[in-house]
Amino acid sequence: DIETVKPSVIIVDNLTFLSTQTAQETSAALDLMRELDTLKSEYNISILVLAHTPKVKNGTPLTLNELGGSKMISNFSDSVSCIGKSSKGKDIRYLKQVKPSRSAEIVFDSESVIEMELGKDGCFLGFKYLDCTYESEHLEFKSPSETKDLMFDNVVELYKNGASYRNIESTTGIAKSTVARWINE
Repeated sequence: DIETVKPSVIIVDNLTFLSTQTAQETSAALDLMRELDTLKSEYNISILVLAHTPKVKNGTPLTLNELGGSKMISNFSDSVSCIGKSSKGKDIRYLKQVKPSRSAEIVFDSESVIEMELGKDGCFLGFKYLDCTYESEHLEFKSPSETKDLMFDNVVELYKNGASYRNIESTTGIAKSTVARWINE
Protein backbone atom coordinates (compact mmCIF):
# COMPACT_ATOMS: atom_id res chain seq x y z
CA ASP A 1 0.00 0.00 0.00
CA ILE A 2 2.84 2.42 0.78
CA GLU A 3 4.39 1.82 -2.65
CA THR A 4 1.03 2.26 -4.39
CA VAL A 5 -0.36 5.27 -2.49
CA LYS A 6 3.01 6.94 -1.68
CA PRO A 7 1.83 8.71 1.49
CA SER A 8 4.03 11.14 3.38
CA VAL A 9 2.31 10.32 6.69
CA ILE A 10 0.81 7.13 8.10
CA ILE A 11 -1.38 7.05 11.21
CA VAL A 12 -1.58 3.77 13.08
CA ASP A 13 -4.64 3.59 15.31
CA ASN A 14 -4.28 1.36 17.42
CA LEU A 15 -0.85 -0.22 17.97
CA THR A 16 -2.38 -3.41 19.43
CA PHE A 17 -4.21 -4.08 16.12
CA LEU A 18 -0.89 -4.69 14.35
CA SER A 19 -0.10 -7.88 16.20
CA THR A 20 -1.87 -10.98 17.45
CA GLN A 21 0.29 -10.60 20.54
CA THR A 22 -0.49 -7.78 22.88
CA ALA A 23 1.60 -4.60 22.57
CA GLN A 24 1.80 -4.70 26.38
CA GLU A 25 4.35 -7.50 26.01
CA THR A 26 7.86 -6.12 25.63
CA SER A 27 8.90 -8.49 22.81
CA ALA A 28 5.76 -7.74 20.76
CA ALA A 29 6.22 -4.00 21.23
CA LEU A 30 9.88 -4.27 20.24
CA ASP A 31 9.09 -6.18 17.03
CA LEU A 32 6.32 -3.77 16.04
CA MET A 33 8.37 -0.65 16.65
CA ARG A 34 11.39 -2.08 14.76
CA GLU A 35 9.17 -2.78 11.73
CA LEU A 36 7.63 0.68 11.82
CA ASP A 37 11.07 2.26 12.19
CA THR A 38 12.26 0.29 9.13
CA LEU A 39 9.22 1.47 7.11
CA LYS A 40 9.87 5.06 8.20
CA SER A 41 13.46 4.96 6.99
CA GLU A 42 12.87 2.90 3.84
CA TYR A 43 10.05 5.07 2.49
CA ASN A 44 11.00 8.42 4.10
CA ILE A 45 7.61 8.80 5.78
CA SER A 46 6.35 10.06 9.12
CA ILE A 47 4.42 7.60 11.24
CA LEU A 48 2.07 8.61 14.05
CA VAL A 49 1.38 5.65 16.32
CA LEU A 50 -1.54 5.78 18.74
CA ALA A 51 -1.20 3.41 21.66
CA HIS A 52 -4.17 3.04 23.96
CA THR A 53 -2.92 2.43 27.46
CA PRO A 54 -4.21 0.62 30.50
CA LYS A 55 -6.31 2.75 32.83
CA VAL A 56 -4.29 5.29 34.76
CA LYS A 57 -5.26 5.86 38.39
CA ASN A 58 -6.97 9.22 38.91
CA GLY A 59 -4.59 11.86 40.21
CA THR A 60 -1.49 10.21 38.71
CA PRO A 61 0.79 12.37 36.52
CA LEU A 62 1.39 11.02 33.00
CA THR A 63 4.79 9.44 32.36
CA LEU A 64 6.33 6.93 29.95
CA ASN A 65 5.43 4.26 32.52
CA GLU A 66 1.74 4.47 31.48
CA LEU A 67 2.61 3.30 27.97
CA GLY A 68 2.22 -0.46 27.55
CA GLY A 69 5.61 -2.03 26.64
CA SER A 70 6.84 1.50 27.31
CA LYS A 71 10.59 1.06 27.25
CA MET A 72 10.65 -0.58 23.82
CA ILE A 73 7.97 1.68 22.35
CA SER A 74 9.67 4.82 23.63
CA ASN A 75 13.16 3.65 22.57
CA PHE A 76 12.03 3.39 18.95
CA SER A 77 9.90 6.55 19.02
CA ASP A 78 11.26 9.90 17.99
CA SER A 79 8.94 11.60 20.48
CA VAL A 80 6.10 10.63 22.82
CA SER A 81 3.12 12.69 23.98
CA CYS A 82 0.17 11.62 26.14
CA ILE A 83 -3.43 12.79 26.39
CA GLY A 84 -4.89 12.62 29.88
CA LYS A 85 -8.37 13.11 31.32
CA SER A 86 -8.77 16.18 33.47
CA SER A 87 -10.54 16.59 36.78
CA LYS A 88 -11.83 19.94 35.44
CA GLY A 89 -14.66 18.32 33.48
CA LYS A 90 -15.76 15.28 31.51
CA ASP A 91 -14.83 16.86 28.15
CA ILE A 92 -11.55 18.42 29.28
CA ARG A 93 -8.26 16.73 28.32
CA TYR A 94 -4.64 17.75 28.53
CA LEU A 95 -1.64 17.00 26.32
CA LYS A 96 1.78 16.43 27.83
CA GLN A 97 5.12 15.65 26.18
CA VAL A 98 6.88 12.82 27.99
CA LYS A 99 9.74 12.34 25.49
CA PRO A 100 10.94 15.15 23.23
CA SER A 101 12.06 14.61 19.66
CA ARG A 102 15.79 14.05 19.30
CA SER A 103 16.27 17.57 17.90
CA ALA A 104 14.13 19.52 20.37
CA GLU A 105 13.41 20.03 24.03
CA ILE A 106 10.28 19.30 26.01
CA VAL A 107 8.03 22.34 25.85
CA PHE A 108 4.79 20.89 27.24
CA ASP A 109 5.91 19.20 30.45
CA SER A 110 4.17 19.09 33.84
CA GLU A 111 4.73 22.85 34.23
CA SER A 112 2.95 23.65 30.96
CA VAL A 113 0.48 21.13 29.52
CA ILE A 114 -1.97 21.98 26.74
CA GLU A 115 -5.54 22.10 28.04
CA MET A 116 -8.17 21.15 25.45
CA GLU A 117 -11.90 20.62 25.22
CA LEU A 118 -13.25 17.56 23.41
CA GLY A 119 -16.21 18.37 21.21
CA LYS A 120 -17.80 18.30 17.80
CA ASP A 121 -17.26 20.88 15.10
CA GLY A 122 -20.05 20.04 12.70
CA CYS A 123 -19.79 16.28 12.34
CA PHE A 124 -16.10 16.07 13.27
CA LEU A 125 -14.95 15.19 16.78
CA GLY A 126 -11.82 17.01 17.85
CA PHE A 127 -10.04 19.15 20.40
CA LYS A 128 -10.29 22.90 20.91
CA TYR A 129 -7.28 24.59 22.48
CA LEU A 130 -8.11 26.30 25.78
CA ASP A 131 -4.88 27.23 27.55
CA CYS A 132 -1.51 26.10 28.86
CA THR A 133 -1.73 25.05 32.51
CA TYR A 134 0.08 23.05 35.18
CA GLU A 135 -0.56 19.30 35.05
CA SER A 136 -1.34 19.37 38.77
CA GLU A 137 -4.48 21.43 38.02
CA HIS A 138 -5.89 18.42 36.17
CA LEU A 139 -5.05 15.87 38.88
CA GLU A 140 -7.13 17.21 41.76
CA PHE A 141 -9.64 14.37 41.92
CA LYS A 142 -12.20 14.26 44.68
CA SER A 143 -13.24 11.17 46.57
CA PRO A 144 -16.36 9.40 45.22
CA SER A 145 -18.45 10.66 48.18
CA GLU A 146 -17.29 14.27 47.65
CA THR A 147 -18.08 13.98 43.94
CA LYS A 148 -21.56 12.57 44.62
CA ASP A 149 -22.29 15.36 47.11
CA LEU A 150 -21.28 18.02 44.57
CA MET A 151 -23.34 16.36 41.82
CA PHE A 152 -26.35 16.05 44.15
CA ASP A 153 -26.12 19.75 45.05
CA ASN A 154 -25.79 20.66 41.36
CA VAL A 155 -28.89 18.61 40.43
CA VAL A 156 -30.96 20.20 43.21
CA GLU A 157 -29.80 23.69 42.20
CA LEU A 158 -30.67 23.09 38.53
CA TYR A 159 -34.12 21.79 39.54
CA LYS A 160 -34.75 24.81 41.79
CA ASN A 161 -33.89 27.03 38.81
CA GLY A 162 -36.62 25.37 36.72
CA ALA A 163 -34.66 22.76 34.76
CA SER A 164 -36.60 19.62 33.77
CA TYR A 165 -35.36 16.12 34.62
CA ARG A 166 -34.46 15.60 30.94
CA ASN A 167 -32.58 18.92 30.82
CA ILE A 168 -30.69 18.05 34.03
CA GLU A 169 -29.81 14.65 32.55
CA SER A 170 -28.40 16.22 29.36
CA THR A 171 -26.52 18.90 31.32
CA THR A 172 -24.94 16.67 33.96
CA GLY A 173 -24.89 13.23 32.36
CA ILE A 174 -26.78 11.85 35.37
CA ALA A 175 -29.62 9.47 34.45
CA LYS A 176 -33.17 10.87 34.63
CA SER A 177 -34.17 8.17 37.12
CA THR A 178 -31.31 9.17 39.44
CA VAL A 179 -32.23 12.85 39.05
CA ALA A 180 -35.84 12.04 40.02
CA ARG A 181 -34.71 10.00 43.05
CA TRP A 182 -32.38 12.79 44.23
CA ILE A 183 -35.08 15.45 43.79
CA ASN A 184 -37.53 13.32 45.82
CA GLU A 185 -34.92 12.99 48.58
